[in-house]
Amino acid sequence: MKVMIYGCDGNMGQRYQAILKSKKIPYVGLDRNDPWTIEEQECTHIILATPTPSHIPLLERVAHSANRKLKFLVEKPIGIIRDVSELDVLKEIENKGHKIYMVNNYAYVNPAVINTNGDNVSIYSYYNSGKDGLKWDCIQLIYLAEGKVLLYDTNPIWRCVINGVAVNRSEIDKTYVDMIMDFYSDNTYYGRLWGRKDIIAAHNKVLNYEKRLNSSSGKKHLHAVT
Repeated sequence: MKVMIYGCDGNMGQRYQAILKSKKIPYVGLDRNDPWTIEEQECTHIILATPTPSHIPLLERVAHSANRKLKFLVEKPIGIIRDVSELDVLKEIENKGHKIYMVNNYAYVNPAVINTNGDNVSIYSYYNSGKDGLKWDCIQLIYLAEGKVLLYDTNPIWRCVINGVAVNRSEIDKTYVDMIMDFYSDNTYYGRLWGRKDIIAAHNKVLNYEKRLNSSSGKKHLHAVT
């Protein structure tokens, strides 16, 4: 088995390269200036670490052109959508025999963190949000949250709390490694990857969160939809 990283030269692509190298997993990298395509490689697992707007077009193109069944791990979110019906394409792709997962490394934090009684708050606080915006950047946190979700974009020091339990940056680094091991083992190493059902539910929860944000007169934080 071999992994291909689309967007290998970007920040996340470099992270995935470092993980695959450390685990001695064979891989190839592809970025926008590379002339070759997946058809020239015997890859079984595809990591899409490209900008969010390219995710669905790339999924469709690669899945439809491949001569074998592929496993995809797509950076989150799958897309900046306005309605979950925009993700119907995932079912069409999987009907061709492919499998799609979304990056969900937060689910590899200590399981006790993500299985509480719902009374605890989840927080993400950091000044540097990505191009997708703070809500979509935090799709994992919003989906895992069983209580309130508070998002801030002013703190110079990274802070993350999942259901009342603080998580440090080194722990997050490790979750990426565990997630990649799950992906390469076809979700048998830990069995925590988010497939199509979770992907749709996570995107829908962000949309609901956004609706509540719009109705809260622009407050910096609000309760998550559970």
